[in-house]
Amino acid sequence: MRDNGSNIAAAALATLVALAAPAVADSVTVAVRTADGDALSGAAVVLRPLDAAAAAPAAAPTAAGPATMAQQNQEFTPGVLTVSRGGAVSFPNLDAVQHHVYSFSAARTFELPLYKGETPPPVAFDQAGVVTLGCNIHDHMRGFIVVADSPFHGVTDDAGRIELDVPAGEYQLVLWHARQRETPAAESIAVSGPLTLDRRLDVRPPPKPVVKGLKAWVAE
Repeated sequence: MRDNGSNIAAAALATLVALAAPAVADSVTVAVRTADGDALSGAAVVLRPLDAAAAAPAAAPTAAGPATMAQQNQEFTPGVLTVSRGGAVSFPNLDAVQHHVYSFSAARTFELPLYKGETPPPVAFDQAGVVTLGCNIHDHMRGFIVVADSPFHGVTDDAGRIELDVPAGEYQLVLWHARQRETPAAESIAVSGPLTLDRRLDVRPPPKPVVKGLKAWVAE
């Protein structure tokens, strides 16, 4: 028969094990559509924790290194990228011509002068917000990095969907799209199990295709 001290020690150990166990993640699927109901790809989706349980560091995904936004076929790829505040992004040039990547956005101003072949060091993003990218050589090139003050974020696929695994708790849902007519209001949601959300954004029509390579000779 256990004495009282053994029972107390066992209870304390069980409590420590419970506290050390990772939070169970729930799947939140967000489907984003246009005002006409068409699937909207390239929409940034952020779930910002509003309570301590949701924001527990043990439940946050760990970064596997810098994210990547390449230049390929005179385009930024992916065209929209989300990263957590404090994260870094690498900008490899996969084209045969030079690129000159820059941003004048308030959230992050930087410049990577003409380069090809060797990739510059990753760029850190320490302030939340939207960073618009351009190329000084190819004016048609545009890319966007959404820096989130949350570890739970992503970009909708061709079907207009993104699935995020988050611990149960209260969150603020934030949506953004490069062609949105106005910034949609953030909304609070409660996650206590698998959840599917369907949201619509009023966006402008996609731009007309551009003729590439008009300034490529400058960087060859």
